Amino acid sequence: MIETIKIENDYSPEEKKMILKKLSQERLERQRQKELQTMRGSKYDPEKKQKILEELDAKRRKKQKKRYKFKNKKIHTLENRDFYKLLGLGRDYYIKVEDCANYSDHAEVLTIYHRGFDGLKKDYVLVEFRSDSDKIFISEDTLRIYFKPVSIEDN
Repeated sequence: MIETIKIENDYSPEEKKMILKKLSQERLERQRQKELQTMRGSKYDPEKKQKILEELDAKRRKKQKKRYKFKNKKIHTLENRDFYKLLGLGRDYYIKVEDCANYSDHAEVLTIYHRGFDGLKKDYVLVEFRSDSDKIFISEDTLRIYFKPVSIEDN
């Protein structure tokens, strides 16, 4: 018969403190080593650094243009929503303030609204916000793209 061997793992409180202290020191040392390795690996070569700086600069310029493009524009409230009034189209069209706040540099399909007898009617158009112009470019036909420059009503 094989007798079971009993192993005692009972430690005194002093021994437990010493073991925990040693484990904590080892963990801290591993963390320091990882931090040092990441610090050494975070150096960028000049090309990568220049690319990151250009991207950040483009984002900053876009934010400034966005702020300037919609500054001092009259906001109309229709059916508890805020709109900008578009000038230069056949009738009074409105575009949501949220859509203008979240525009991209690429042309995208957005909803513009006009008043009807029973409330606001939707029209889907292709809209392009160009950073070099104060105007918004709208193509009423999404298949044949002919952009018309449209301005927003000022205060």
